[in-house]
Amino acid sequence: VCSSDLHMTLGPKQSAATVPHCNTPVLPLTPEETALYGTRPAEYTQDVNLTPDFARSGQLLAAMWQQHSGHHIDGVFSIDPVALSYVLRGTGPVPANNGVMLTAQNAIGQLLNAPYVVFGAYNDQEDYFASAVHNVFDALVHGQGDAGVALKGVFDGMDEGRAMVWLAAPTEQSAL
Repeated sequence: VCSSDLHMTLGPKQSAATVPHCNTPVLPLTPEETALYGTRPAEYTQDVNLTPDFARSGQLLAAMWQQHSGHHIDGVFSIDPVALSYVLRGTGPVPANNGVMLTAQNAIGQLLNAPYVVFGAYNDQEDYFASAVHNVFDALVHGQGDAGVALKGVFDGMDEGRAMVWLAAPTEQSAL
């Protein structure tokens, strides 16, 4: 079903580390989750992905964000550098905040290696990652390049488990 009401935005560029540690689990954990992972997935944004269940990770992250910011989010999208390179096949080059143009050919190295070599400070690395994602997202939603090829990159990434989506609305999540 297509809707003209569909609107996607990314929130402000922030590192997962900007959301402070929750002193108690932000959502109740199952006994199985606690036995396997302790309470860390429900207390630290960096640890929501300890569970292999991305929908659960999305729920935990959304709850942490709401507790921290007071803002509700409708979904969580995760994409790795390989899938991002697939998207760049369609959008074409996108600037990174270090003066480098991210391309389908260099994105993997620029995102998995270069930030750690170029930027010494953790915050600079995190800003680089956030800017890269925002710039590629903006290129995608504003139709830069060939949107069909770019969207195919997203779906190829999803097929490979490199891009994942969790939506807060159960009906939408089920349809997805």
